[in-house]
Amino acid sequence: MAPVMCLSWWSAQWPRAISRQLLNTANPIAAGVVLAGGISRRFGGRDKSLADLHGRRLIDHVVDRLRPQVRRLLISVEAPLTALEFPDLAQIPDRLPGHGGPLIGLVSVLHHMVETGPEDWLILAPCDAPFLPDDLACRLLDAARCAGRTCSLVSFENEWQPTFSAWHRALLPRLNEAVEQGAGGFKQFLRHEHPAVVDWRGAGPDSPQADPNSPNPFFNINTALDLDQARSRLKDELAGDT
Repeated sequence: MAPVMCLSWWSAQWPRAISRQLLNTANPIAAGVVLAGGISRRFGGRDKSLADLHGRRLIDHVVDRLRPQVRRLLISVEAPLTALEFPDLAQIPDRLPGHGGPLIGLVSVLHHMVETGPEDWLILAPCDAPFLPDDLACRLLDAARCAGRTCSLVSFENEWQPTFSAWHRALLPRLNEAVEQGAGGFKQFLRHEHPAVVDWRGAGPDSPQADPNSPNPFFNINTALDLDQARSRLKDELAGDT
């Protein structure tokens, strides 16, 4: 996806240049969030984050993979849900329930992060990606810092994957304005932000996963068939570890 020159309302009054001293800290402090507030239409209207995968909730697998990569982990929800509770993870409800789109979840969690902790960056991952890479946060942060950008995302097989992304707290004013103006999706906002892109499986020699035959680490579960495929893949992976 080619970058688009920014002519939109949400960045017209905000300076695009963020100093490299701000972005290029040696050890950036990052929080993480698992996005669990979406409506699972293709999953029969059920909450897929609670679907059983090898005897555990789907979201448990995502939490296990993302938690070690960040200072603290949060759960983004439209409204608090008992079935999604973790003993040590806060659920952050949408500030505008019923707004629609994942952008309000991001804004809500960024507000919470800024108000309650020292983190500069927020790493996103969806609740339905049980195989996400264990170096996701590192690569996203490195890409953003090297490019001097306030956000970064994964591109897999030349397609943007904005739910696997990093966001700097400096973006919060623009994100607030975007939500107030009715923006709902990540791509709508990101097209105007020129994010750094981590090409996870592209043609370039620097792609962090260049083997075209390796399993998709960003495989996400949208349907019952996807869940069956994830069960089979996890079974194979566990068998390979024994």
